[in-house]
Parts: sequence; C-alpha cells; structure tokens
Amino acid sequence: MKLPLPIRPNRDSTVASVASPVRDVARCPHCGTPVEGSDDEYCCGGCRLAATIIRDAGLDRYYRERDEFAPRPQPLPGGWDTIPVTIHPDGTAEARLMVDGFRCASCVWLTENLLQRAPGVAEASVS
Repeated sequence: MKLPLPIRPNRDSTVASVASPVRDVARCPHCGTPVEGSDDEYCCGGCRLAATIIRDAGLDRYYRERDEFAPRPQPLPGGWDTIPVTIHPDGTAEARLMVDGFRCASCVWLTENLLQRAPGVAEASVS
C-alpha cells in the first residue's frame, strides 16, 4: 500500500506547502532526508510508520502547521529500563521524560495528542 505523502515544509517561508515537482532534490516527506530519484519517498520504515500513525490518528494537521521537517530519532542510551517510574498508592505509574529536539508548536501538539490517545495513558502533557 502506498501512503499519500504528507505536506512538506516550504523552504522559502515558514508556511507549509504541498510538495512541488520543481526542486533541487527529492526528500523524505516526514524527516527531510534526501532520497534517490526525482519523487519524494519515505527514507525508511520508521518515517513511513510515523506518517501512518499521524494519519491514522487524524492528526494530519501536524504536516500543515510544521515549519521544519521532523528530526531523526536517536537511540535511547541505556534502553527503556533506565527511565525512572514512580508507582503511586492508587496503582498508577508516572514517568517524566526529558525530550530534546522539539522545534515548533506542531511537534509539541502532535506528541501530546498521540500520548493522550495511547492505551493506558491517563494524562499526558508536553511543555
């Protein structure tokens, strides 16, 4: 199944625009990595998956409002087991994460909305 490509940031302004066939290089529409060929294609399965999650969650607005491409994720040093979790008396668990690389309000909005929709998440806020 070929996914429709999301809207890419316009290189000449902070307003997002639909990908144009007139440009110097084809790019991954999610992260902006240059790709071979003349057509925009996802550079990897991770970007394709991220775009699918965004689209299926009804959060396509992210692509319209962003002013930069999404940053490439980096591996978590030490893995998920290194994240401190607080268990409260009512049985709920709390984890506070420091995430670098948010570049715009769209990234904050998207992350918060996806977290709030995740099964088992009672509350999520990004600031």
